[in-house]
Amino acid sequence: MRATSIYLLYSVVLINIIGFLLALLVTRPLKGANLLRASFFIPNMIGGLLLGYIWKFIFLKIFPSMYDFTGLFFFNYPWLSETQLALAGMAIVSTWQMGGYIMIIYIAAIQAIPEEYYEAARIDGASAFQMMKNITLPLVAPAITISLFLTVSQGFKMFDVNVSLTNGDPARTTELLALNIYQTAFTNSEFSYAQSLSLMFMLLIAVVTLTQVYISKKRELEY
Repeated sequence: MRATSIYLLYSVVLINIIGFLLALLVTRPLKGANLLRASFFIPNMIGGLLLGYIWKFIFLKIFPSMYDFTGLFFFNYPWLSETQLALAGMAIVSTWQMGGYIMIIYIAAIQAIPEEYYEAARIDGASAFQMMKNITLPLVAPAITISLFLTVSQGFKMFDVNVSLTNGDPARTTELLALNIYQTAFTNSEFSYAQSLSLMFMLLIAVVTLTQVYISKKRELEY
């Protein structure tokens, strides 16, 4: 539960921030914006197991080579051999996979904002930060609610990347809830206990996601 909570915090924050920033980037009048959108979305089409194996190779082989080439300590961290870094590594993989998907949701919300609001703000002398704070963020609040719901539920259900990237190592400290239930049933052959865990898991996801949607919806009504 502790590992799942830490991973959930990392992944939900990273995916939504990266998705929102990518949406801001590709909604600007840039050449090749459509190509960028497609490029950012493509990782979402790759299966989680394959992503985990790809990024395991990157963490273990590519990053050390990048450290030798650049000397940056970021590439020299033991990404898969320390618990906190391994959980952060899983969050990085999830962000690379889901960032483009969440970007699409934010793009739809940003493009639905009437341009007149920004024109009026510019006439009043508002800065880019003020327009972001007082126009963009309040009006994309429904998209934030949807994106948080999707990323929270996806984070709880994370299994395939967990299996292929760390398989719970080191010493099962990165074993998330879904993998723990799987190991209980098919490794320890405790099927009844695993069924009980699955039921509790389902109730936990329902309570957390419904609470998140309720709080986010209240936040929308404040604007």
